[in-house]
Amino acid sequence: MPSFNVDSLLEEDKELEALGGYPFRFGYAFDVNYALEDGRWLNDGDRNVWSLRFRSNNAYSLNFGFSQLALAPGAELYVFSTDGSMVYGPVTEVQNTTDGWLYTIPVSGEDVVVQLIEPASIKGQSLFTVSQVIHGYKNVVPSPNELPSLTCYNDVCSYSGYTDYSDAVCRILNSGSSICTGALLNNTSQNYTPYVLTAHHCIGTGEPASWTFQFRYKSCTTSVSFNYADAKAAWEQDSGTDLLLVQLRSALGDQDLLFLGWDRTSTAPSSGTTIHHPAGNQMKISFANSAFSAYTPTSATSSNNYWLGTFNSGSAEPGSSGAPLLNANNQVVGQMRGSTVPSPVCPPVPLIFGRFDHSWTGNGTAATRLRDWLDPNTTGVQALNFLPLFTFNGPDLVPCSGTVTYTIPQTRATSATSITWSVGTGLEIVSGGSTRTVTVSRSGSVPSAGVNVSITYGGVTKVLSKQVDIGSPKITGITGPSSVPISSSAVFYAEPYFAANQGNYEWSVPNATFTSNREMCTVSFPYTGTFQVGVRSTSSCTTPGTYTWKNVSVTLSYIVSSGTNKLVSVSPQTGDGADPSRTIGYTLYDQETGVFVRAGRLSVQGGNLDFSSVPAGIYLLRLDTGTGTFDTHRVLLK
Repeated sequence: MPSFNVDSLLEEDKELEALGGYPFRFGYAFDVNYALEDGRWLNDGDRNVWSLRFRSNNAYSLNFGFSQLALAPGAELYVFSTDGSMVYGPVTEVQNTTDGWLYTIPVSGEDVVVQLIEPASIKGQSLFTVSQVIHGYKNVVPSPNELPSLTCYNDVCSYSGYTDYSDAVCRILNSGSSICTGALLNNTSQNYTPYVLTAHHCIGTGEPASWTFQFRYKSCTTSVSFNYADAKAAWEQDSGTDLLLVQLRSALGDQDLLFLGWDRTSTAPSSGTTIHHPAGNQMKISFANSAFSAYTPTSATSSNNYWLGTFNSGSAEPGSSGAPLLNANNQVVGQMRGSTVPSPVCPPVPLIFGRFDHSWTGNGTAATRLRDWLDPNTTGVQALNFLPLFTFNGPDLVPCSGTVTYTIPQTRATSATSITWSVGTGLEIVSGGSTRTVTVSRSGSVPSAGVNVSITYGGVTKVLSKQVDIGSPKITGITGPSSVPISSSAVFYAEPYFAANQGNYEWSVPNATFTSNREMCTVSFPYTGTFQVGVRSTSSCTTPGTYTWKNVSVTLSYIVSSGTNKLVSVSPQTGDGADPSRTIGYTLYDQETGVFVRAGRLSVQGGNLDFSSVPAGIYLLRLDTGTGTFDTHRVLLK
């Protein structure tokens, strides 16, 4: 990459940081345009590997903005340091989005490779453009033994009592070049909706759709990243509380994360804790042992929208913006705006946080307040506990014979005070009813049943449920045409496909003739109208499940031929069993201009249309069969 004036950027950063209200900038973005044809392909047996190497002298790190990202199934995209010190990836088709943008986290070093690995069978099917290369002129990827900018910072890994709460906190990369802090918030439905609270001023120049959220970025753990979010509630820092609530576009999977609880009462916190990423550093924790007070910044146009507290252990600086303020019960009561003194400094440090209770009602609309998102069912709850993220993994099908297992993957489950599994009628627990892994088998003839687990951790109980099929998979859909002409037969397929040893398919098409071969069904419809095609799965050990149905509209189709003297003959390919006195509509258009020429009606049984007064030419004749579909033909009048 070309050189640039780092000193001028550092000076500009100092001025912005003195003003406050800006995200922490660490990188300079080069706008570039590199595609697959600019890299090098190598064949590695059953894989094809594409690579493109980037170097930017004296960079602490490099990260990348990809546009038009569309990875093929099976493809993996990596970014890694040439010295082997750091690897980011794999990025897979799961990260594809409609807008095609993705920013990576910073990878250490000035010499970095972008690499695409595809199975040999799909070479060249992935697409992307490297549109930005971000040169890290500040170090946001420190080595494990590297000290932060202040010696008074507290490494969150040294405070075991905050391990849970820190698993909710993330480093936010704004369009790849600036950094803030955010945290997952619980909602009263406790349904794991991935809401992240941060500061409104963190938007800077990049909308949340281009953000990267890096959780567990600590000295003692491995981080995990998610891309893309949508803003849900925002209230600016001068007129409001510097509030920004976003929702991640992807679920969090089975990661060891946690959703923080909150307190929306107006009581000032008697003490406070904040967990954050100062200057983009690995996670730190700071403490205030004295009470907070309502505060109005000098630039604010409304009063007392903030809490002000003095932190006597730890500190904060740009990059900490958006960090959660926890009260004595470790519930969120605000998000960090900044400090009343220039940073960074060691304690005592006065820090400002947007008040959660004021953000709850915001400026009176869903787009400016938390209430609509964090209490969607209007329960009126004043305070809410944290919620550990728990999932359980296992098959969707329990076979007629043998056993299957279901497991809670999160390591936090090893410290749960209670784990209790239960199953519905038709299943039985073979072993492990109170452990992370349970073994289940069939015990009855019903086609489906529930697998449930109740987990109590930190005084909070979460119940998870999964409906599973027994004997054979449930049919989830039918592929095939939704509309067919009466003169033709149609083929339909049941989804999903499953092997013969997992059961069979049973088809039903009332009032029509059909033949079936397991997952495939061929149907001949006797007349026009709406028919239903249905299928269900069956097995040797259970009663059949319910049918899945697909509506099919059967329409008339006609043979149209042009005769002499501009007469056009219209006749049905086959009868439809309808009243012969029924009529259908027709419309004639000039093919070249699309201009309407004539309209009328004729018998459902067809007939001759006299267009002798219409100029010679090529026309389109559209027949309205009365079922919401049209039969269109080209006719030559001469």
